[in-house]
Amino acid sequence: MDKPTGWSVEIERSGHYRITINRANYPPGKLMVKFNSSTSSAALEQGENSKVMKLPAGKGKLSIWIEEKESSMGPGPTTNIGDCDLKFLHV
Repeated sequence: MDKPTGWSVEIERSGHYRITINRANYPPGKLMVKFNSSTSSAALEQGENSKVMKLPAGKGKLSIWIEEKESSMGPGPTTNIGDCDLKFLHV
């Protein structure tokens, strides 16, 4: 079986988005966001599940996952655990 590689999306407005992973009680790590060939990250504290990150407008492949110190877990390119919500905040 092929590994998940993200979602085909069209981001209509570039700007700041709140990215929330609907998964509770995970250890500290990094929220990873890849849109096409650009990858960004933000530190997450114990139990934290969202960050505000800037995304560009356009069509492409969007992958979101959490990297822990010892492993990598989804949702994202390695597993499909949990759901993600993105909410546009401002430009």
